[in-house]
Amino acid sequence: MAKQKLVVVGNGMAGARAVEEVLSRAGNQFEIVMFGNEPYGNYNRILLSNVLNGSQGADDILINPLDWYAENGVTLHSGELVVDIDRAAKVILTESGKREHYDKLLIATGSRAFIPPMTGAHLANGMLKAGVFGYRTLDDCSAILDYVKRSRRVVTIGGGLLGLEAARAMMVLGAESHIVHLAGHLMEMQLDVAGGAILRKAIEDMGILVHVKKLTTEVLGADKVTGLVFKDGETLDCDMVIVAAGIKPIPSSAFARVLRSSAPSWSMITCARSTTRTSMWSGNALSIAAACTVWSRHCGSRAKSSPTTSPAPTRRPPITVRSSRPS
Repeated sequence: MAKQKLVVVGNGMAGARAVEEVLSRAGNQFEIVMFGNEPYGNYNRILLSNVLNGSQGADDILINPLDWYAENGVTLHSGELVVDIDRAAKVILTESGKREHYDKLLIATGSRAFIPPMTGAHLANGMLKAGVFGYRTLDDCSAILDYVKRSRRVVTIGGGLLGLEAARAMMVLGAESHIVHLAGHLMEMQLDVAGGAILRKAIEDMGILVHVKKLTTEVLGADKVTGLVFKDGETLDCDMVIVAAGIKPIPSSAFARVLRSSAPSWSMITCARSTTRTSMWSGNALSIAAACTVWSRHCGSRAKSSPTTSPAPTRRPPITVRSSRPS
C-alpha cells in the first residue's frame, strides 16, 4: 500500500512530539514532511532562560537536532514560513514559493510572544523598535544577549516566572535590572499577596528593582528605546526592554480563514475526530499531542495487519530540566 503524505506545519515541541508518536506507532504508513519557521531542530522552550543566563548553550536545549529528522526519514524544511493552504488541491504554500501536497495536514504553529499595545513600541514598518524584545525563541535570546552588551538599564515587562528569570539573567550579565508588573504583586496567578511579598523581597535582595501596579502605555525614543511611560504618568529611563507578558497564537490569516471554514474536511484536534475522512488537524499544544496519540494508535492498530514495519524512531536520553529560578 502506498504511503500517505503527512505534512506538519510547525516544528515546535507539539508538532515534533506528534511526529514521534506517529513514527513509533504507524511510521510505515506515512511519508512525513515538516515545515518550521525557525532554522533549527525542535528545542525545549522551557530552558530558554538557561540560554539567556549562560548556564546552557543553544545546542544543550535541542530535543530533536537536525540530524534526527534524516535518521528517522522525516523531511524538514527549516526556516520556511507557511503562508497559505489550498484545501481543494491539498497543497500548502510557503513564503519562499515552495508548494507541498498533503494527504493529511497537521497545523501545530504554536504561539509567539505577546507585545501589549504600547505607543511607540513599533517602528513605521511594523518591526519592534531597537532595544525592545519579545522573549520566546532562540533568536530572541541571541538578539537580547547581543543588545545587553551595550545597555546600562534593562526593564523586563511582566512579573511572571519567565519575566523574573529574564530579569535575573540581565542582572547576572551586569545590567541594572528592573521588573515592571501590572498586578499588585509578582506571580499573582500562582501566589497570594503574602507569597508575592516574600518573593519580591527575595528578588530585591538580589539587586533587582521591582515596580508593581504599573501599566506601560508608551515606549520612548525615536529609533531606539530611551524609556517607558506608565498610565499613572510616571516614567522610567532605560535603554532596553524585554517583554515577557504572555503569548498569543501564531496562526496567520491564511490559517484562520481555513479554520473558520464550515467544510467537514478538517477537524479541530480537541474534537478528537480521527476518522479516515479527516485530512486536517489543528489545535493547541496539549490537544495536538493527546489527539495525535489517539490517532497514531488507531493507525498503529491498522498497521498490525500489514507485514511491513518501519524502524522505531531514534530515542534521545531524557532531558534534565534545570531552572534559573531565583532561590
